[in-house]
Amino acid sequence: MTDRELIDYCEAQSQTPRGMISGEMVSRLHELAGQHGAARIARSQGWWTLPSEHVSIVCNLARSCMKAVGVSDSAEKGKA
Repeated sequence: MTDRELIDYCEAQSQTPRGMISGEMVSRLHELAGQHGAARIARSQGWWTLPSEHVSIVCNLARSCMKAVGVSDSAEKGKA
Protein backbone atom coordinates (compact mmCIF):
# COMPACT_ATOMS: atom_id res chain seq x y z
CA MET A 1 0.00 0.00 0.00
CA THR A 2 1.42 3.38 -0.95
CA ASP A 3 1.37 6.32 1.44
CA ARG A 4 -1.34 7.97 -0.65
CA GLU A 5 -3.44 4.79 -0.52
CA LEU A 6 -2.91 4.63 3.24
CA ILE A 7 -4.20 8.18 3.66
CA ASP A 8 -7.30 7.41 1.57
CA TYR A 9 -7.86 4.12 3.42
CA CYS A 10 -7.66 5.73 6.86
CA GLU A 11 -10.03 8.49 5.84
CA ALA A 12 -12.55 6.01 4.40
CA GLN A 13 -12.23 3.66 7.38
CA SER A 14 -12.91 6.50 9.82
CA GLN A 15 -16.29 7.00 8.13
CA THR A 16 -17.44 3.44 8.90
CA PRO A 17 -19.55 2.67 11.99
CA ARG A 18 -16.64 1.04 13.84
CA GLY A 19 -13.94 3.23 12.32
CA MET A 20 -11.10 1.05 13.59
CA ILE A 21 -7.58 1.70 12.29
CA SER A 22 -4.49 -0.22 13.39
CA GLY A 23 -1.90 1.54 15.54
CA GLU A 24 0.72 1.03 12.81
CA MET A 25 -1.48 2.77 10.24
CA VAL A 26 -2.32 5.62 12.61
CA SER A 27 1.39 5.94 13.36
CA ARG A 28 2.34 6.15 9.66
CA LEU A 29 -0.46 8.64 9.03
CA HIS A 30 0.89 10.92 11.77
CA GLU A 31 4.45 10.51 10.45
CA LEU A 32 3.28 11.64 7.00
CA ALA A 33 1.64 14.64 8.67
CA GLY A 34 4.91 15.51 10.45
CA GLN A 35 3.50 14.64 13.89
CA HIS A 36 6.24 12.33 15.11
CA GLY A 37 5.31 12.47 18.81
CA ALA A 38 1.78 11.30 18.02
CA ALA A 39 3.23 8.63 15.73
CA ARG A 40 5.30 7.14 18.59
CA ILE A 41 2.24 7.02 20.86
CA ALA A 42 0.04 5.46 18.16
CA ARG A 43 2.57 2.73 17.38
CA SER A 44 2.40 1.45 20.95
CA GLN A 45 -1.37 0.88 20.77
CA GLY A 46 -3.28 -1.95 19.12
CA TRP A 47 -6.34 -0.56 17.39
CA TRP A 48 -7.76 2.96 17.35
CA THR A 49 -11.24 4.33 16.88
CA LEU A 50 -10.79 8.00 16.06
CA PRO A 51 -13.40 10.66 15.28
CA SER A 52 -13.68 11.09 11.52
CA GLU A 53 -13.08 14.83 11.94
CA HIS A 54 -9.68 14.16 13.54
CA VAL A 55 -8.69 11.66 10.87
CA SER A 56 -9.75 14.08 8.14
CA ILE A 57 -7.58 16.85 9.59
CA VAL A 58 -4.53 14.56 9.87
CA CYS A 59 -5.12 13.17 6.35
CA ASN A 60 -5.31 16.67 4.87
CA LEU A 61 -2.14 17.65 6.72
CA ALA A 62 -0.38 14.50 5.45
CA ARG A 63 -1.45 15.29 1.87
CA SER A 64 -0.15 18.84 2.23
CA CYS A 65 3.19 17.61 3.60
CA MET A 66 3.56 15.10 0.76
CA LYS A 67 2.75 17.81 -1.79
CA ALA A 68 5.24 20.20 -0.16
CA VAL A 69 8.09 17.71 -0.54
CA GLY A 70 7.06 16.90 -4.10
CA VAL A 71 5.85 13.32 -3.75
CA SER A 72 4.08 12.50 -7.00
CA ASP A 73 1.63 9.71 -7.82
CA SER A 74 4.23 8.05 -10.04
CA ALA A 75 6.80 8.06 -7.22
CA GLU A 76 4.21 6.50 -4.94
CA LYS A 77 3.47 3.65 -7.38
CA GLY A 78 7.07 2.53 -7.10
CA LYS A 79 6.55 1.85 -3.38
CA ALA A 80 3.76 -0.70 -3.92
